[in-house]
Amino acid sequence: MQFLSKNPDSAILKEGQKYKSSSGRSNQKLKQALLKEQQGFCAYSEKYISKIDSVDVEHFNPALKEQDDYFNYYAVLRYCNQYKQHLYPKFAESEFFKTLFFQDPEQLHSRIQYFKDEVGGMFDSVDPEDHDAQNLIEYLGWNSHALHSERKKHLESIQAIMQDAGYDSAESQLAFFKKFRDRLSFITMLEKELSLPLLALLNQIPPEQKES
Repeated sequence: MQFLSKNPDSAILKEGQKYKSSSGRSNQKLKQALLKEQQGFCAYSEKYISKIDSVDVEHFNPALKEQDDYFNYYAVLRYCNQYKQHLYPKFAESEFFKTLFFQDPEQLHSRIQYFKDEVGGMFDSVDPEDHDAQNLIEYLGWNSHALHSERKKHLESIQAIMQDAGYDSAESQLAFFKKFRDRLSFITMLEKELSLPLLALLNQIPPEQKES
């Protein structure tokens, strides 16, 4: 949820970078530029992307694939790309394709939040009547069984590390995350569950450390 925003001053726009094909290395430059903007994380799942992960340049609205641009591109894990593909017909007429409200962080966070519960936490619309926000959550699979399970396992592993290492203060926990950026996967969930300013921490890391 933290990596869906778009920058009107993006170098991708200024350089006129376009998606070329779905094969080979023709989109490598575009993929790396997107990953840099997304600070090395999958835009949909918020999972940290390692050098051995399979990553796609994803077209948020596949109907625009032949004439799209930067505002329709995201770098995502292949699982997220494939998960979403079969759902497009169900949501093809959704309003979020027109408003792109999720690309504005203020709008997104005012309409969709992560809520803690006893089974691992879920994403939901702030307004129960906000069906467009609910549709976006389903379209991107934020509460899919696989992604929900991955988030829960990641949280449990982080909590075990903190307990075993005796990191019981916010300062020691933040120092840990600053040293091990890959543990910042699922950052929206971690911020809520651990009550730590993790996005602010990520934004403080020098740009050269954000390279993927």
